[in-house]
Amino acid sequence: MGKVININSKQEGYAKILHKSGWEKGYKTRGKWDGFYQSMGLLPTTKASYYVKGNFNMGLETGHWEKIIIFYDRSKSIEVHSGKYSKGVRVGQWKICEHGKSVRQVFYEQGKIKKTT
Repeated sequence: MGKVININSKQEGYAKILHKSGWEKGYKTRGKWDGFYQSMGLLPTTKASYYVKGNFNMGLETGHWEKIIIFYDRSKSIEVHSGKYSKGVRVGQWKICEHGKSVRQVFYEQGKIKKTT
């Protein structure tokens, strides 16, 4: 994320953080994201905006996550990535959906791509 502009953050409980390039909100325990989490912002290197939601377990992504990427170049389709994390790494099948195209599947093992279909 970018430089923090405004912060309504806590070490414990519900927190909202506003950055120059977006925002994030969720629950914190001992200063780490813990529980349901959402974030929205800009991806300057890809010229796109994103929205992501999922769960953290003491700072590590866990369970089902979904990420939506909207490119500024309207000739590119919106992408929806969905799959699972375990202990902060992608695992199993992740689906990448693009409007008007077939669904791509990427299979991860310990955070590394094993197969793409």
